[in-house]
Amino acid sequence: MKPSPVNLLALGLSLSLSLGAPGKCSPVNSTADSKDTQLQKLVNEARKNLKQLETDRNSPRASSSDLSTKCHKLINKAQELSASMNPSSDKNKQLADVLMLKANLLELTGNIDSEPLETALKIREKAFGPNNPKVGETLNKLAYVVLRKGEISNAADLLNRSIQIMEFNKGTGASELADALDKCMRRGFQRAIEARRITRKATRSIAKYAGKESAAMATCLHALSLSGSEQGFVWGAEKLPPSEEETALIQAIKLQEKGGKESLKIAEFLETLAQMQDRKGKTDEAVKTYKRVVELREKLAGENFSLLPSTYNKYKDYLLQNKDTVQAEATMKKLFAFYEKYPGEEEEYLKSGLVSMGSFYKRIGKPKEAIACYERAFKIQNKHGDTNTDVLDELSKLYFQLGDYSNSERTLKIAFSTLAKNYKSTRPEDDYAIRDKLLNLAITQTKLSKFDEAGKNFQRVKDSFERISNLNNFLYLGEKLPKNFMIPYVEYLQKTGKTSEAQAMKTRLDAFLKKELAVCPGCGRG
Repeated sequence: MKPSPVNLLALGLSLSLSLGAPGKCSPVNSTADSKDTQLQKLVNEARKNLKQLETDRNSPRASSSDLSTKCHKLINKAQELSASMNPSSDKNKQLADVLMLKANLLELTGNIDSEPLETALKIREKAFGPNNPKVGETLNKLAYVVLRKGEISNAADLLNRSIQIMEFNKGTGASELADALDKCMRRGFQRAIEARRITRKATRSIAKYAGKESAAMATCLHALSLSGSEQGFVWGAEKLPPSEEETALIQAIKLQEKGGKESLKIAEFLETLAQMQDRKGKTDEAVKTYKRVVELREKLAGENFSLLPSTYNKYKDYLLQNKDTVQAEATMKKLFAFYEKYPGEEEEYLKSGLVSMGSFYKRIGKPKEAIACYERAFKIQNKHGDTNTDVLDELSKLYFQLGDYSNSERTLKIAFSTLAKNYKSTRPEDDYAIRDKLLNLAITQTKLSKFDEAGKNFQRVKDSFERISNLNNFLYLGEKLPKNFMIPYVEYLQKTGKTSEAQAMKTRLDAFLKKELAVCPGCGRG
C-alpha cells in the first residue's frame, strides 16, 4: 500500500526535523556536540594547567597563585557544564571525571575536602559497576584525603576495598594501588592497627597479578617496610620484625634498580633505608646511604625547590650526628648557594637560607660566622619591611655571648621598639615577649655600666611583674618576681651601691631558691 500524499508530507517533515538540511547537524545534536566539545576543551585546559601547577609548586621561580585561580575557574565551569548536560542522572561519567580533577586541584593547593571524591565514587559505582578499575582509582585517592582528615579506619576500609577490586580485575590498577598505599604510609597510615595486614595483603596480591618483579611490587614493598616504622610502633600499631622490615626495603630497592640505577624513586627508597639505619644506631651506614640520595637528587631533581633544600638539611643532620662538621658545613654551603641562585619574592628564600646558615654555625660553635649570616638576614627583612624579631633575638644573644654588649644593646633596642610599636597599650612591657626584651636590655646595659638606663628598664619590668601578679602560678612559688629577674637585678643593685635594696632582694631570691629545691618539678608540690 502506497502512502498518501499527506503521509509522505508528514514523513518528509519528520526526516527534515530529525536530520536537518544536507551537510548540517540537527539543532539538538549540534547543541550536544557543542557542549561535548566545549567540555572536552575545558577539561584538557584544566589538565594542562594542573600539570603546570604541580611543576610550579616545586619551582623556586614560579608564583602559582594566578595559575591556581585559573584552574579553579576552569574546573568549576567544567563542573557546571557537565552537570547541565545530564542533570537528573546519577551516572554522569563526565561529571565524575571533572570531580576527580577538582580533587587533584584541592590536594595541590593544600585543601582537605573529600566531598568531590565521595560524589565521584557514587557516580562511578553506578555508571561502571562496583568492581570497575575507575572505582578503584577513586577509592585510592579518597583513602589519602580521609587519612589527612584523621579518619584512619575509614582510609583502611577504602584501601582494603581497592585491593579487592584490583584482584577482581586480575592486576589492573596495581600500580595506582601501590602508589596509594605508599603515599598513605608516608602520611601516617602506619599508625593504623590494620596497616601491616592491609599492606601485606596488597603485596601478595600484586605479586600474584602484576608480577613479583613489577614496579608496582617495588612500591608496595617500600610501603610494607614503612608499616613497621618506629612511628607506627609509638602510636600502637603492630610493628614488623626488624628483619622483615629491612628485607622488604632492600628487595624494593633491588627491584626498582632493575629499571635503571638512577631515579628519584630509588632516592626515595634509599632515604627510607637511611632512616632505618639511623634508628638502629648504624650512623656510618646511614651517612653513606644518604650521600647517594643527595647525589641522585642533585643529578635528577633539577630545580625542585621542595626536594633539594630538605635533602641538604637532612644530610647535614646525619653528618652532624656523625660529628663530621666539615662535610656538614660544605653541605650547608650548597644549600645556601641554592637560595642565592633563587632568592625568591622579596628575597624570602635567601633570608631563609641565611637564617639556616646562622643556626648551623651557632650549633657547631662558630658565633662570629653565625652573626654574619643573621646580620645579612636582618638587612634583607628590614629592606622589605618585615617586623619579625627572631633574627634580632639571635643576634642579641650571640653578641652578648661574645661580650660585645654594645651590639647586643643595639639589636635589643631595635627588637623592643619594633614590638612596642605594634602593641596597643601605654604599657607594652605587660606583654611577656616585650617584657623579656626589656629585661635583657636592662641586663646588657648593666654590663655596659649604663646604670641610669638599666635602672629605668629594671623598674619597668619589676612594676609589670607586680601588676600582673603570678601568685597563682606554681612556678613562682608565692613570689611575684621570677628567678630570671631577681638574679640580674641583685647584680645591678650591688653594682650601683644600693646595698640594703640588694640585700632585701637577695633574701627574697634565697627564699625562692629554697622553696624551689623542696618542690616536685613536675607538679609543683612537695
